[in-house]
This record gives sequence, C-alpha cells and structure tokens, in this order.
Amino acid sequence: GDELSAKRNFEKALALDPSDADARKGLDQLAAKAARSYRREAEFGASYLRIRKANPGSQIHVAVRDRTLTGWEFLGKAEYLHRFGQDEGRGTVGAVRKWPAGGSLRVEGGLAPDAQVLSRTFLEVEAGWPLRQGLVGYAGGKFAHYAEADSWNAVAAVEYYLPGRNALFARYIHSRTEFDRGGTSDDGNWMLRVTHFRTDDDRAWVYYSRGTEGYTTGTSDQIGNLPSDSWGIGGRIFPRPRWGLEGNVEWQDRQGGNDYLTFTALLYRRF
Repeated sequence: GDELSAKRNFEKALALDPSDADARKGLDQLAAKAARSYRREAEFGASYLRIRKANPGSQIHVAVRDRTLTGWEFLGKAEYLHRFGQDEGRGTVGAVRKWPAGGSLRVEGGLAPDAQVLSRTFLEVEAGWPLRQGLVGYAGGKFAHYAEADSWNAVAAVEYYLPGRNALFARYIHSRTEFDRGGTSDDGNWMLRVTHFRTDDDRAWVYYSRGTEGYTTGTSDQIGNLPSDSWGIGGRIFPRPRWGLEGNVEWQDRQGGNDYLTFTALLYRRF
C-alpha cells in the first residue's frame, strides 16, 4: 500500500538485476495507476509533408480531452494546415461513450469555412465492441463536404490481441465521392498494423496500407483513380505519467512518382 516505498524497492531490484521481470512489471503497474488518476489530457501535434513534385506542407493542432464524467470522453480540437498554397483552419468537437462491458461509440464533427484542401464540414460515427476474448470489432461511417465534392465512406475493422502484448489491426474503408463538376468515384483502402505494447501507454507500431483516390481529369465527365502504397512506423512513450511523446514516419508511394513523406510528432500533457 506504500507506493513510494514500492517504487524505490522495484528500482533497487532492477539496479541489482535488470532482467527482474517482477520488478519491471511492478513499475509498469505503478505508472499505469498514476496515469489513470489524471482525467484531462492536452495534446499538441505537428506534421511536415514532403512532396516530391510539389511544395512541402505542414500542419499543427491542439486538442483537449476530458474524462471527468465516468464512461465518457469529450474532445475539442483546433488545427491549422498549410498545403498546396492554401492556409486553412478547422475546429472539431467529439464525444466517446464507453460501456463497462467493453463497447464504445464515438461521434466527431468539424467545421472549416471556405476551405479548399480540408473538408469544410464532416461528421464521423464509429462503434466498437468485443466479439470474443482478445478480438474487437469496429464499424462506422463518415460524411465530408469539400469545396468541389461530397464524400461518404463506410469502415469495418477488427483488432486481435496476440500473446506477448501484441495486437494485429486490420481495416477496410470503402468511399464514394461525388464531384460538383459531374461524375462519381468509388474507392477502397485497406490497412494492416502490428502494435507492441510495453505498457498500456508505451507502445510501438508498424503498418502498411494500399488504396485508391478518386480525382477529376481534364474534362468534367471523366474521373481518374490514383493508387498508392503506404508504409509507416511509429511509437509512443510516457517517461512520466503526466508527460508523453509520440512520433510517426510515413512513406506514401503514389502512382506517377509523386511520393509523399510525412513526419509527425505529438506532445501529451495530463492534468
């Protein structure tokens, strides 16, 4: 019951024997307990996009999550984007309802008036529920209104927790876009991600995805589809219960050689 003494003794045991699994597990449990005592979390993120055949872009965001109401999480987010010669901002609000049995429902919506790159409005809904021991299913959908198109998508995903604190996540997104100048595009994207959890907070992941993106061609009644492959690697660590860091690098190989390379960093502060 004395957490300070327990922490000192676990650290002393690891100093004598760095392979002591019980001591390392004890420290992880103490850190997880401390993290659960904080009910709010602020997040600052920044990303840099390098485009082979165009000017680079950047994006930053600030978000706050509140979990003071049991079973609920509320989100407020503001973001700024500079890409393709456009400077745009968007605000997002959302809520997650979590049930003791393991199910969850997430709803998010955003607004970016007069945006040309970001969606001007969007609404996203996703439900998750346990299917059996170690297996979770997800399903959802999203509507987004852009300057020159409207897009709908449907999402189905599963996550399977493997031995050794690992998880395999598989997701498929089918989207349909209707362009204001005429024409529609049906596209699909699937992703596989493997995550290793050192603790509930600290983790590392790798992923691969492949999909297509619809676009209008030279004439208003013609629609093209751009295939791409993406590879990513990243991780998150909380060196202290209040402070966390996250990073991710993604390489997207787009047809035609116009590759994208994105670096993303996030800073978390719990209070």
